[in-house]
Amino acid sequence: MKKILIGLSVIIVILGLVGCENEDEPDIEIHVDDLFTGGFVGGVFRDEIADFEFHLPHGWVYFPEYALIDISMDMRARSGDSIFYTLIANDQENNIGLVVIYEEMVDLGQQDWNANNELLMITDAYSNRFDVREIGEVFMQVIAGHEYEAVRIYFYDFQGLEDGTLTFFARRIGNFMLSMSISGPADNDVLDYFR
Repeated sequence: MKKILIGLSVIIVILGLVGCENEDEPDIEIHVDDLFTGGFVGGVFRDEIADFEFHLPHGWVYFPEYALIDISMDMRARSGDSIFYTLIANDQENNIGLVVIYEEMVDLGQQDWNANNELLMITDAYSNRFDVREIGEVFMQVIAGHEYEAVRIYFYDFQGLEDGTLTFFARRIGNFMLSMSISGPADNDVLDYFR
């Protein structure tokens, strides 16, 4: 649990700096209440806004929705930013984690940012860290039938994992930015659990 919270701190700082827009879905209006739909039910997390399901792999644990709402409200009170954690799950045994965040762009005054801008700012934030071995190129990734821009950062040591990675995925949906991050070994199979 401590490892995932440390990773969250890094992601929170970075996401507080950035935002983006996907021109394919700019007219959808999303309300905060739409982001929280019950959490995991029968081992499946359904996100109607992003149009995906995440099927919890065997051995993984997750934060219940009430805890995510508390984290989100606490972050808003501390930073003033409208950042909402809708999914946090991890495999502690194998040091793999998944975090899904929605960020309200209008509140941040970042209506014109796109996914590429966000990922470039993220890579810039990591570029001078002593524990970063390499920053990959931005690439496209299809998740549950939708395109995300993505970038992978390679570490010498990340959350106790030698040669660990942190991969960020970005997609704008209406007035919100959807950001996902997957941490763990480069060859993890987390995306296989999205439908």
